[in-house]
Amino acid sequence: MKWEGSLEPLHVLLLLAFVLGSIALITFLSTRRIGHLSPATALRFGLSSNSFRRNHLPLSETRGGLNVLLALKSCLQAGGQNLTVFFAMLLVSFVATFAAQLYYNTQVDVTRFQHLIQGDVPDAMVYFEGQDQTELAGIREKLFTIEGVKQVYGLGSTSGHAGEETATILYSNSCKDVYCGLYAGTMALEDNEAVIAGGLAEKLGVSVGDEIEVGFGEESAKYLVTGLQQAVYGMGMRIYLTDGGAQRIGIETPYSYFRIRLENPSADEVDRVLLKARELLGEQCTDVENYYRYQRSMDNMPVMAVSFIVLLLVILSGLIAILVLSLIIKNVFVKREKEFGIKKALGFTSSQLRLQLALSLAAVVILSAVLGAALGYLLTNPLITLIFWGFGIKKAELYVCVHVALIAACLVVLFTILISFLAARRMKKVSAYELIQE
Repeated sequence: MKWEGSLEPLHVLLLLAFVLGSIALITFLSTRRIGHLSPATALRFGLSSNSFRRNHLPLSETRGGLNVLLALKSCLQAGGQNLTVFFAMLLVSFVATFAAQLYYNTQVDVTRFQHLIQGDVPDAMVYFEGQDQTELAGIREKLFTIEGVKQVYGLGSTSGHAGEETATILYSNSCKDVYCGLYAGTMALEDNEAVIAGGLAEKLGVSVGDEIEVGFGEESAKYLVTGLQQAVYGMGMRIYLTDGGAQRIGIETPYSYFRIRLENPSADEVDRVLLKARELLGEQCTDVENYYRYQRSMDNMPVMAVSFIVLLLVILSGLIAILVLSLIIKNVFVKREKEFGIKKALGFTSSQLRLQLALSLAAVVILSAVLGAALGYLLTNPLITLIFWGFGIKKAELYVCVHVALIAACLVVLFTILISFLAARRMKKVSAYELIQE
């Protein structure tokens, strides 16, 4: 194919003129406000860094401390820096709040965490030799006479099945006292009722109000599902029956120990109750256990494991904060070293300049810390549910405390300002004389 046209010099010249004119116009419009730049402003900021934006905090008109006002002015002029600090501190505050809530649930009040892990958690256990039902009833009555005792009940377990699924069958002589992690429906109280794990219900395709067939060995019976429960132990494959319900499928229900809950439990109070139990039962009692003390000790593996995770989260949060703030402050020094030198020449001390730099981050840090703490407060239980979903947990209900979230947010703010102040220690090396020589 041959080009039939010819070169059009006029068109080329017009196009070239248009491009050059556009460049000239854009350059003129972009620099038209340079006429308003005073020598003092140029000396302080330089032409390349001056934004020509409105001064929202003129020092001559705004009341307040000089260091605070200068810090606020720096904050308003650093949009990109503020965005980086905001998201970094948001993450740090969220992780710190999540870790603080876990700490509260594993070190301060472990009740709900223990319920989440294993379901029923007593304060004490009293062991005895195998007894018939009449003797068991007598032992239970004696334990109820001890001052401060709230509940006394037996809880046994064995392996069985529901349909084609293998499950752990738990039975009790007082199901109303058993905590099984019920999150839907009610506890099984009659001999034809059952509470099953949420994971098992999903596999069987049943829910509250349906019937399931539970078997033990060669025997089986149908039970009405009155509730759904959750606990990590059992991997979501548990069935709760009354002891009468367990006997329907041939399970023998002897109890070798009773679980005890107190009105106002403490380690010392449990010791007192167990000492009294030994006195009342005499030779019938073979052993006792202060479970209240155990579940709050480092011998409790789940508590120890979560405590280790909390420590890792706190260390991770601190490292993120230190890394981000160090990089930001290093960048600030690169961009504003001349400004710091001029301020020193005007009489500002290194400590004042470091304080201004730390305070310039304070507003963004406070906002991100509060928002991160709020997210941590709202998302702790949903995150725990997600983490333990594969273990049969459908709805975590740990203690989530507002004051714990607020304390975490305050600590993040104080830690951030302190790190900023320490990271700016190189301010002492800034010299106006050296900058002038350069």
